[in-house]
Amino acid sequence: PYAALITRGNLAAWWLVFVYVLFIVTYLLRGNERYRPVIPICACLITLSVVTLFTEKNLDGKLEVTAVDVGQGLSLGALTEDSTVVIDCGSTGSAVNAGDATADYLLQSGRGTVDLLVLTHFHADHANGVRRLMSRVDVKRIAFSTDCEENEYSDGILRACTEQGTEVLYIDSN
Repeated sequence: PYAALITRGNLAAWWLVFVYVLFIVTYLLRGNERYRPVIPICACLITLSVVTLFTEKNLDGKLEVTAVDVGQGLSLGALTEDSTVVIDCGSTGSAVNAGDATADYLLQSGRGTVDLLVLTHFHADHANGVRRLMSRVDVKRIAFSTDCEENEYSDGILRACTEQGTEVLYIDSN
């Protein structure tokens, strides 16, 4: 997790292509001299700084709601300048884990903490990625209805909450 550069869109991929092309071209153009990569390294660091500046998100008091592509399931991210809320985190029949997809979205948005994770119910298409999400980002609070049926997902999520110190909020429909 500490060796990752996560950016929005394809800028990081294009930067990586630039790096490879730059090093190949400077190596081929060196002639008979010994290869000195100082200039390509400096160029790569400067362009990396530009890429990270252009990908930084500034919401300026706005609300951004995103439906994360988790396959057959649901995961919504609601971001404001100060807070991060995730509604559900599950999928079925998908090669991508919903927790990984949602964590990737949050990290690309510069968020390493979820202030509130709301679960509508404990079915696979809404909850099977929660534990993976909790292993990748810090979840401060999790909320769900007291009417939700208990199953293997609810048990695993509650265990993960206890292990990680996540506050559990029970919402009563009355």
